[in-house]
Amino acid sequence: MSREFTAQRYIALWREAEEGSAHYPPHSIYQYVTSQYPQMGKSNAAIYQSIRILEELHGWKLDLDNVVWDVPTFLARRETMRKWDHLIADEMQEQAGNRTWQTEQNAIVGEELETGSFEHKHVIMTIPSKHRLDKLIADVCTSQVVIDRTDVHNQINYVTAYSLARGQLDRSAQERTPRLGAITFGKVPAEIWKEYLRRKNEYFQKRRKQNLEQAKRIEIEASRLKTTVTIDQIESLVFESPQRCVGTNGDFSLSRVRTFLKDSGYGDVPYGRVQQATAQANEHARLKKEAEEAEAAA
Repeated sequence: MSREFTAQRYIALWREAEEGSAHYPPHSIYQYVTSQYPQMGKSNAAIYQSIRILEELHGWKLDLDNVVWDVPTFLARRETMRKWDHLIADEMQEQAGNRTWQTEQNAIVGEELETGSFEHKHVIMTIPSKHRLDKLIADVCTSQVVIDRTDVHNQINYVTAYSLARGQLDRSAQERTPRLGAITFGKVPAEIWKEYLRRKNEYFQKRRKQNLEQAKRIEIEASRLKTTVTIDQIESLVFESPQRCVGTNGDFSLSRVRTFLKDSGYGDVPYGRVQQATAQANEHARLKKEAEEAEAAA
């Protein structure tokens, strides 16, 4: 008969990871927390379990400075946090994830987790989906918690915990996810949750301001490209790449010139300007052809 999976059994697995067992030496837990839908309580689940585990195993309080939202803070806390402490990366994939695949951010986080594992510092990452986590990072994770459902007031998370095992001798090294069991997580104490929300909102507003400035810069750059390219410059570009701009009738095509300019990074150049440049290019091409034919006949 299999042993019943309870909260105490779950905590015992964390203790085995830190103390070692017949199956493995002491090691860091790298866990990601996901859910089928947004607002299912991923952050609550991550913080709640850390509070319980740290209290049960070490008699520590969770330091909210160890809840981070960006890579620089993640690295700074990893350096200063103590052995066996918990670091919660709360949807940090906004800056390091599949949407920014093979960026320096991903490489840095992946290296920190892999080569820094000897320091025995646990990491819990909340993400909407595992597919939002870069493979460099996902491949060193050791477990996953999935929030299956939550009550209407988000007071209880019903979760399933999984271990991650990889077929190291398989050609594809396919990942397996042995199910550990289903348990429930409660609500983070109100005063801790209130402070967490204050910090999260402060960070979010800072990021929003940064993103707004970046969006403005992008818009200004796009506008600059539209207004600076002249009719003569467009004509020169057309003659430099005639194969991209000539239509089926042998003349430069207005639609093809517009597409060529956009593909070349000039954005949506005003229609009238492209029209004038195309007509001018066709006229100059006609005059050049007539001059060449006259010279050949002389």
